[in-house]
Amino acid sequence: MYIEGRNGVSLALSPVGYQFPAPATDSWHDLNWLVIEGAIASPDGDWRFREPCLLTDEAVRLGAWLGRVSAGAIAPPGPDPEGCRWPDLSFTEPNIALAVRSHVGDDVVLRVHLSLESAPPWLDEEVRLPLHFWVDCRSSRQDLALASRAWMAEIAEYPVRNPS
Repeated sequence: MYIEGRNGVSLALSPVGYQFPAPATDSWHDLNWLVIEGAIASPDGDWRFREPCLLTDEAVRLGAWLGRVSAGAIAPPGPDPEGCRWPDLSFTEPNIALAVRSHVGDDVVLRVHLSLESAPPWLDEEVRLPLHFWVDCRSSRQDLALASRAWMAEIAEYPVRNPS
């Protein structure tokens, strides 16, 4: 999946395999961890990561969420009682989280939180903590629909595996 933003930010995510192609356990999690390769370009710099950070069912949720965003079905979240804004979509591993930041005409600004091993390598360890770093990517709803379909096609190669 590739999302080229109109604001100098782009995001590429691809599943590259199961973390444990032939696991020796019947642990559902061990059977279903996907290694995700990411490439981010931003005005502050470009970086890549490769990390087992999504479960197979979470990968499906990501694709469905992008489809709902492209259809205009997800509004920006409001602040909590303390004034914080949290991602709409987060996962077991906090490497990636997403939110709709705003709608601007036919464009959507996605806030993509990148933490731990997925954050830029030049950040201090404190800033690499979950939800401390993000990029905002402004993209058209049409491009997000294409990204959703591309992601769903890519993850189809990695179905949910159930213990024997």
